Amino acid sequence: MQDIDGKTIYSDILEIADPTHTALVAWHVQKMLVDFIFNKEEFMKNINLLIESTRKCKIPVFFYFIEILPPKFESATRLPAYNKMFAKMQLHMPAKKRNVSCS
Repeated sequence: MQDIDGKTIYSDILEIADPTHTALVAWHVQKMLVDFIFNKEEFMKNINLLIESTRKCKIPVFFYFIEILPPKFESATRLPAYNKMFAKMQLHMPAKKRNVSCS
């Protein structure tokens, strides 16, 4: 552990993952996306084990979702960057529906 300009910088895994200042952020784990990964069963098993272990250690778990804008409101510079799969999914996605694959 180091102190740089009054800020604590943790250097090893035990310091970094100390439950007194750590949280788990499950980012973009939505059924709509998880259904498309090649190792879905393994992924679900591992993420649920991770979340369960995190909660047992009394570490907070936060679920973060990205809200995709309908194409008519999306930036013209970002639209070409979407690949065909995500563009197609976006067009068929119900408004405000969020399916979380794990809890």
